[in-house]
Amino acid sequence: CDLKLVTNKQKKEKKLKALPKSSYLVLIKEKSSGNTFVKVGITSKRFIMRRFSKAYGYEGYILESILRRIDTPDAERLEDEIKDKLNKKRSVKKYRPLLESFSGYSECFDYNGLEDIIKIFDSLASRG
Repeated sequence: CDLKLVTNKQKKEKKLKALPKSSYLVLIKEKSSGNTFVKVGITSKRFIMRRFSKAYGYEGYILESILRRIDTPDAERLEDEIKDKLNKKRSVKKYRPLLESFSGYSECFDYNGLEDIIKIFDSLASRG
């Protein structure tokens, strides 16, 4: 019985890996503080809006706009490269969402660094 569970889990993971993924750059507004911040991420959801719904623990946050969305099989690598570059850039500060329930807070950056964030995202994404 356990073996069946493991096999099903592996099949599910394989399916998830095979799903087309998107790298994205979005602006999110935190209702309680009124702050807007930038989030870099990847999703296999067709509609990014759904990704930021209450069902995913994003209550208290509003997706303001989707700045970039690129479908790529290399989404994970691209996201890692973008985060790595952003973390090294002095002009780009991290943003820590207030709500503990916010998942993916390591991918959040201060709105003041938006210009640099877009430049880095675009330069890495265009390399393919």
